Amino acid sequence: MRAPTNYAGGADLSVLAWNNKKTKLSKAKLLILEHWQPESRLLVKKYYQEVIRNAHKSITLVTPYFAPQRWLIGALHQAILRGVAVHILLPEYTDLRYMNRVNYFYMHRLHSLGAVIHLSQKMNHAKAMLIDDAEGMVGSQNIDPLSFQYNVEAGIFFREETMVKRLKEIIKEWKKKSFIFDPSIKKPQWFDYALSPLIRIFQRIV
Repeated sequence: MRAPTNYAGGADLSVLAWNNKKTKLSKAKLLILEHWQPESRLLVKKYYQEVIRNAHKSITLVTPYFAPQRWLIGALHQAILRGVAVHILLPEYTDLRYMNRVNYFYMHRLHSLGAVIHLSQKMNHAKAMLIDDAEGMVGSQNIDPLSFQYNVEAGIFFREETMVKRLKEIIKEWKKKSFIFDPSIKKPQWFDYALSPLIRIFQRIV
């Protein structure tokens, strides 16, 4: 027996009204991409590449763990060279001690390219992206090789105005409670330089 279509929306009238929209364009304002089966492995990566490449004004990334691969560093650098403001929100310290050193290594690298790094004093597990204040993403993927190539992940990408506005407001509040990364205060230690070659080798492998 086939279940009624309103099961997917429950009793929420706003969800049911959205489901009843008939135009493909209106429904395309929200897209769920899975990173699971082999044929879908590159979907999230390709979408990141596309939206970053097409950004005109601003890119904001929110993630607890930050170990971007070369393709993402390159895409963000190209965006900065086009005049796009790149903001990255990270926790000052994560719940994984070894990731703190990895995070700071890449903070220095992205800061040197022109990105603005915001550090929250509390651990924030949120993963989100905001492009030009017009397109948003919330999902499960961290900015690291495991999330983009191996882990089972999913991201919801949307252009619906109310959702984008709400995400923008949340990020604004997070920024207010954060401070700007200062590389002169958070200077790399000797073990950061020891860790750097290992990270580069790992990037080449993945």
